[in-house]
Amino acid sequence: MTSPSNPQDNSPATSPGDLRELFPALHLLRASGLAIDPRKMFLGGMALVLLAAGNWFIARLPFASEISAVQSNPYQTSAFTGHDLLGCAGFLPRPPIHSWLSVNAAAFSLLTPVRTLVEPGRVIFQTEVSWSSLATAWTQLLWALAVWSLVGGALCRMNALQFATRKRIGVRAALKFSRRQLLGYLVAPVLPLSAVLILQGFNWLLGCMASLIPSVGDVALGIGWCFVLFSGFLMAMLVLGIAAGWPLMIAAISTEDCDGFDGLSRAVGYIVDRPWHFSMFAACCLPIFGVSRFLVALLIGLAISLGADAVTRGYDTDSQTSYFRIRVQPGISIPAHNPAGPFVEKLDLSLTGSGGFSLPTGIPALPIAAWTFIPALLYVGFGPSFFWSATTVSYFLLRKSDDGTPLNSVVDWPEKSDSDQAAESEAAPEAPATDADN
Repeated sequence: MTSPSNPQDNSPATSPGDLRELFPALHLLRASGLAIDPRKMFLGGMALVLLAAGNWFIARLPFASEISAVQSNPYQTSAFTGHDLLGCAGFLPRPPIHSWLSVNAAAFSLLTPVRTLVEPGRVIFQTEVSWSSLATAWTQLLWALAVWSLVGGALCRMNALQFATRKRIGVRAALKFSRRQLLGYLVAPVLPLSAVLILQGFNWLLGCMASLIPSVGDVALGIGWCFVLFSGFLMAMLVLGIAAGWPLMIAAISTEDCDGFDGLSRAVGYIVDRPWHFSMFAACCLPIFGVSRFLVALLIGLAISLGADAVTRGYDTDSQTSYFRIRVQPGISIPAHNPAGPFVEKLDLSLTGSGGFSLPTGIPALPIAAWTFIPALLYVGFGPSFFWSATTVSYFLLRKSDDGTPLNSVVDWPEKSDSDQAAESEAAPEAPATDADN
């Protein structure tokens, strides 16, 4: 006699939830869905516009009479690494990008928020740099911190609520939150950076004392060289902690609604306690971003070119509208051209700091360029949008791995989503008339 069959025996061995428990990195696939949001892409694009406008203004300040070392030789390559991922990330001199589908090009676009801090930071810690270049680098660094604190904090807040509770908030509410936490966003990276500067100051004083009294100073310098090595180790740890942990600091403050010191301790603590998890999540983000970036470019390119193609056929094959079409030149491989079109590609290279951009002149080219700038800005903003989406999801995964906090845990601030505001406006009854009104 056979035993009655259990209905659960026919269920699949593993469910999507079980797979995500076994492979937490699968949650990073949601980063694409979080990032492909016109509001977030527009915020990311506006951040790049603000950075480009700020750098243009900084370059024309009185003390910015010289060009920094990074900008004067942008295509210098390292003999050890050559054209590699670290070079495009800004940790090494930037090489040229030959194909927008290459790994270097994807990393260059994805890590734009980090590069905007690393590039001026490299100038600050160089030895043979003029005071003018130092002032320019410090101004660029502080401006980048301010822009990404405001925009990156808003994007992380939107992503945190949507990832944890599927709650959507508007851009105004997110910017209101990031503006309230602006001091915390700035304090989190400034604290370790201040410690680095203090250690640099001690070493500078030690060198000054050794130069003032050569006979005694050289002996004291040799005896105290152990302090120089130890301080160098501390500075290296702090600099790497800022470069790797700064995005997680922004995500921690946006998720926990905490101060800058708490955000700093959480980000650094999770990286130190779970270095392999952090490395795995960071490595998984690049291929996901590459595929998502191609799909976004294809969608925006078709949206721009389909209508322009019909207009071009009816108007003139040599008209200005053909400038915005998808064009693949004969004899050149398709990966060398962005499917979003040449206009979008030039704007992307300009705002990410690896090329130039100029608007066409004349009628109808200028009005067409003004309208085409909107979808082009959405494509350019997809890189920062995905970066902060992946950072937020990685923070949730690191937090769960470290202290077991559920993925749906997020500190709620009294902010209302778009659906809540619409529901309240529909359900709000009219106030009854009172005697005073009459």
